[in-house]
Amino acid sequence: MSQLFGSRVFERGESYWRDGRVEGVTQIAPGIFHGEVRGGSLYDVTIRVHGRGDVQSDATVVDLASLSPSAGLSTADWTIQSCSCTCPSAVSGHYCKHCAAVLLAIVHGASDEQAHHPDGAVPSGREMGAGGTVSDSSSALSASPARMPTMTPTTMPTDDPGPIPHDTYQTVRSYCSSWYGDHGPLLVWDPRVIDECEAMRRMSFPCLSLQQAGRMTESAVQSYLDFRDDDDEWDDDRWDDDEFDESDWPDGDGVTAAFTGANDVLDNALATDDYEAAMRNAVAVMNIADKSLEYLDSSGDADECIEQLVWKIRLLMEKATRDADIDAAVLKAMADMLVDAVHDRIQVSWSASRDGMAAALLSLSSNPRVRHIADQALSNLEHDADLPIISPFASTSADSTVTDSTAVDSVAELEEESQQWRSTLCALRHDDLVLAGEFDRAERYELEHIEDGAMATFAVSRAVLADDFGRVRELAMRHMRAVPETSVWRASETLPETTFPYGWITVLVASAQRLADRAELEHLYRRIIAHGGKTIPWYDDATLEDGRACVDGLRKLVGGRQWRERTLPAIIEECETRDGENRICENRIYEYLLQSEHLDEQTLEYCSRVPGAIDRLYDSVAASQPVRATALLLEPYAGDRAFVGTVSRAEYRKVADRLRRAIPFMGAAWVAAYARSLSAKYPRRVNLKAALKGLM
Repeated sequence: MSQLFGSRVFERGESYWRDGRVEGVTQIAPGIFHGEVRGGSLYDVTIRVHGRGDVQSDATVVDLASLSPSAGLSTADWTIQSCSCTCPSAVSGHYCKHCAAVLLAIVHGASDEQAHHPDGAVPSGREMGAGGTVSDSSSALSASPARMPTMTPTTMPTDDPGPIPHDTYQTVRSYCSSWYGDHGPLLVWDPRVIDECEAMRRMSFPCLSLQQAGRMTESAVQSYLDFRDDDDEWDDDRWDDDEFDESDWPDGDGVTAAFTGANDVLDNALATDDYEAAMRNAVAVMNIADKSLEYLDSSGDADECIEQLVWKIRLLMEKATRDADIDAAVLKAMADMLVDAVHDRIQVSWSASRDGMAAALLSLSSNPRVRHIADQALSNLEHDADLPIISPFASTSADSTVTDSTAVDSVAELEEESQQWRSTLCALRHDDLVLAGEFDRAERYELEHIEDGAMATFAVSRAVLADDFGRVRELAMRHMRAVPETSVWRASETLPETTFPYGWITVLVASAQRLADRAELEHLYRRIIAHGGKTIPWYDDATLEDGRACVDGLRKLVGGRQWRERTLPAIIEECETRDGENRICENRIYEYLLQSEHLDEQTLEYCSRVPGAIDRLYDSVAASQPVRATALLLEPYAGDRAFVGTVSRAEYRKVADRLRRAIPFMGAAWVAAYARSLSAKYPRRVNLKAALKGLM
């Protein structure tokens, strides 16, 4: 055992043990021992062991053949997996004197409690590794539908209208069939909870007291913060020179060390049959852990740790629900604790544990004996859903000043958080009804909450699978009227963009195709083209492909004569006049339309009013209008202020590239003359002259 520690550290640990500073050693879970050591403060030490057959790659292996049978580690088949302590030295990654003292107490049988559980197997399910790491957290199940088929651009169609396509209808129906299943997928519930609980055997280790649980959690957080913030304030009473060196900082921020105490408490909660006390400890631990996020810089890593802790609360609730001997009153008390904890977090926008703790209630949904408890708990949460969410960092000081824009942004963010919570509640209730087998009630719930994207997707999928596309259109329109326009077009959280590139408009396109409603289909295609710039702020190859398919599909649908005489002029007018104003938005779908129809005059007008458009469209329009197109391309350099002030080399390369593009249309001589005049206009710009050298 002494091999784990420096000689001085081990000697001081042995001194602590002999002086009686180890105030208690208890086995709190399979393979997990907890001890308290009195030093400058009361420190909590956790020792994790496992059998040699379970040795992990990151475990520190020590031969424990000499351990006393009275310590509960009675065979030679044990190794030490990790030692953790809430003192600052241990937080830095070192085995400290407090760990040595507790190990000595275990070896010499300091606690008779351990003899009750000689089996030190590591608990099944999600394991804590060395340094308090946890296996990957759960993730929502999602389908991977195929991409929406697109049509190949064609030449000008015949004068007669073309057949109504069915590509979008078939894609939407295929997605709904694979996504919906028998009764719709579960949005929040994770079946791995059941799998892990089935692998866990029933255990009856003593439950930590609420005071111990709180102290262990707070001490770990505080020790991490002390080590992070005060690493240059050395105090011989707190630090041993041979225990820590400033160069020994671990890679990364080590934020998981702040949650080792919480991990230990939750492992104990999973190893006891005092479920009510275990849940009380778990909620208290999560309250501390949530509040600590305000002080932890690495919020991403910290949030991941919180999610992994919440997973253990979900395991605890599932384990209790599956215990046939548990009293329903105990489950009611546990559910009430979770509801109170979630209620306290409803108004706090940064609570990382809120949704996961609420999801733990779903363990009660499929058990007929306690189904009513889940129903009542979710009803209580739904009752509080409309409470306003406030920022935990909002200042109430009279001296605090906030700009109008900041205040508006803050209000918008809080409203978005409130809407996300209401959507989470819808998902929770729907999962609850499906798990309980109340499918008729689930269907009614979807219709009552059609404004929610997920519920609308459920309701529409039912109608799609029933091949009732009149109903599909009706439900989609009801949802679209209830949400902002941006949600209509960008519904990626509920509708996959690969299958529904235009959000809920795609559903209407599928309905029009199935119902053979040619007029409605034309209207929707025109709407997609005209709204392309407003609804798609970024463009990738897939988005452009969908947009081009829309243009080509409309061209085929209406036929050549109607396309030229009515449809095309109407689209141009609509794209050039938005919201009653004579302005043009950047619209890549419209750009493709202009190019494919060779509308050079409209293209030049568009490029003159949309910054950056000429760079994309120059080659297509310069063939017929070289002078006007080149004038637009080089317009930024027409004045005498183009290269005044700080100018990057990229700007010099850009003007050279633009001039090279003009050579096929304006001729090399014209480009050379322009380059010389531009260089002469800015004689001190050496980098400009160097960039244009090959052109002059």
